Amino acid sequence: MLLLFVVSETRAQNDILIPRKNEDGLYGYVNQYGKEKIDYQYQYAGAFHKGYAVVMQQDSFYYINPKGEFVSQGYELAYPFIDNYTIVSKGNKFAFIDTSFNSPRDRWFEEAYFFQRGYAIGKTSKNKFILNEEGRMSRVSNNYNIPVKSEKVHEVVETMPYFPGGDVKMQEYIRKHISLDSNIPLIYVAFRVEKDGHLKEVSVMGNVDKKLKKQIKQLFDEMPPWVPGRKAGDKVRVKMNMPISVNQED
Repeated sequence: MLLLFVVSETRAQNDILIPRKNEDGLYGYVNQYGKEKIDYQYQYAGAFHKGYAVVMQQDSFYYINPKGEFVSQGYELAYPFIDNYTIVSKGNKFAFIDTSFNSPRDRWFEEAYFFQRGYAIGKTSKNKFILNEEGRMSRVSNNYNIPVKSEKVHEVVETMPYFPGGDVKMQEYIRKHISLDSNIPLIYVAFRVEKDGHLKEVSVMGNVDKKLKKQIKQLFDEMPPWVPGRKAGDKVRVKMNMPISVNQED
């Protein structure tokens, strides 16, 4: 009797691409073994989600695929695909796009917030729209609010919330929107990042005058949505206490 043994070929493990920063301050990607896979060429590079990562080059945000190829146009702000839809910004307007980089109804909003309980919200000066996870968009009354049950607020999670583009873009945003007569070396700002990226309960701490505190609070209240925190893969509410340097010469 002739016995045939068939040995199945094991597929090579796919690379896990991890953003890294080199000594020159440029970002690239290495795999799980530390081998460089995408050249160090970006001002900022985020993690891959749903097959794409957000990078910044020449002060614009783009999406790249795992080969390092640009697959989108440039945006002023761009968020990772933590849902089937994400948010991009151009000219102080926001839009939702899917992983094919199409926007439902090609609508642009003055405000946009990530998904909560299956819906995302976009606002214009006159109307409010909700987007469901299947991409259907409908207009609702301006006083409509997605019902959100009270959930635990975390202080430390696996993926902490962050301003789109990281610390560098946040520093640029602060310097752009804060005008000061004098420099303040350090201020603490406490706030909560909701699951839709919206900042709530902003408070400014430190020995600074009331006018400056009011100015900084307004700055954070009006910030674009953050990338929400995640615990075990799910978006969660996170309380943060952030030191910021308000120094126009930094």
